[in-house]
Amino acid sequence: PPPPPPPPQEQPPEPVETTKPVPVETPTPTPAKAAEAPAAVSINAESTGAGDAFASGYCAAVLAGHDLSAALTWGNACGAHVAAQSGVLDALPDAKLLQKLVAI
Repeated sequence: PPPPPPPPQEQPPEPVETTKPVPVETPTPTPAKAAEAPAAVSINAESTGAGDAFASGYCAAVLAGHDLSAALTWGNACGAHVAAQSGVLDALPDAKLLQKLVAI
């Protein structure tokens, strides 16, 4: 006997709009600013984690409302401190040590 005919193909369902689009305001970009901060001096024991420490110090300063130069100083202090230590997690400064490092 001949093979049975293929089953009829189902049509995909029509798209249904479940939410209404929400208008979003696009912020006007601000011009980039340049800043400088003195480099923190350290005797390099191990550089693993120094970049991450810099980023954490920089972000902490920005979130605390400090300007760009202060944020760079905080980042430099954290990165230099971690680079001067052996190991990473134990070397990351807490808020109390960070205040001493940047002499706030």
